[in-house]
This record gives sequence, structure tokens and C-alpha cells, in this order.
Amino acid sequence: MHIRQILLGAALTVAATTLAQQAGPPNPSPEVQRRLEAAKARLQLTPDQEPKLRALLEEESLKVRALQAKRGTDNAPTKAEMAREARAIREDFRGKLKAILTPEQMTEWDKMAAERRAEAKERRQQSR
Repeated sequence: MHIRQILLGAALTVAATTLAQQAGPPNPSPEVQRRLEAAKARLQLTPDQEPKLRALLEEESLKVRALQAKRGTDNAPTKAEMAREARAIREDFRGKLKAILTPEQMTEWDKMAAERRAEAKERRQQSR
């Protein structure tokens, strides 16, 4: 009887782990979640587009965080190097985004991006 309980527990653990892995990241970053929700509302994403965009936003977020983490290291890149790396991340993101969104959705995405930049600029000016 004891062995059956152990086997049942192990089977349940494997099943739960498999389901959790298939469901994707348990806690997407708040920024990724906010951007995805905005995109869903304004771009009318299809059921096929939503998980692709979520994955792309998570990928971009990880790359940006890794770049920012380099700042405080002993071999920190120069501002110019940081700018080049950031530009490369944005260009890669945009290229992959074009494969997910329709041309009309890309136009609306660009409007959303311009609004985010304006909001960020305003926050920077207020914090000075």
C-alpha cells in the first residue's frame, strides 16, 4: 500500500509539472503583461497571435534586462555600445513582430509605441 501512494504521488507530480510547463511562464513581468493587454485591446489579436506576441515580448524583456544588468559590471559597455545593443534588440524585435502582426496591426503598434515613448519622456521630465 505504501508503494502505491508513493507511485501515485510521483505520477501526480509529473503531471502537474508537465501542465505547468505547457502553460508558459507562471508570472510574466508586469511590463510584458501590460503591453500584451494593451495590444489585445487595440490590435484585436487572433487566438494564434496572442501566444506568439507574449513569447516575443518575454524574449525582448529578457534581452533588455540582460543588457541593463551589464551596466554595473566591471566590464560594462560604453554608452555607445549599450545604444548599439539596444538598437539591435529593437530591430530584431520589430522584424519578428512583422511576422506576427498584419500591416494594419503594425501601424497601430507603431502608434502605441509612440505613445509609450511620449509617456516615458514625460515621466523622465517629471522626475528631474
